[in-house]
Amino acid sequence: MLERNGITATSTTGTPFKKVFLVDIANVASGGIATKTELADLMAIDDPHDLNGDGSTTFTFPFVTIESVLPLNSTTLLITNDNNYPGAGGRDLNSDNNEFIKIHLDTELDLATFAN
Repeated sequence: MLERNGITATSTTGTPFKKVFLVDIANVASGGIATKTELADLMAIDDPHDLNGDGSTTFTFPFVTIESVLPLNSTTLLITNDNNYPGAGGRDLNSDNNEFIKIHLDTELDLATFAN
């Protein structure tokens, strides 16, 4: 599950909130409570080799339109955004980029959960 607010890196107020959670609804009775586990904070992704060349060891994915999460294997997610052309504002006011990122998880997922 994606949880995100409408704030981007270029917003003038507020803090961007973009996270991926695993919600387990197995064995939840009617009216029961599901468990939710944070898998990734998309505003604080480890980037120890500074792959985007911004001088930081943290990468951010600050888009309002983060829309897809695909498990590639038990420890890797593919996250994508939709640019909502002609809107802009994810990284800067002049861009309208689509981006795809692969995130390595610290926890191993049970892929059978996604098959149901």
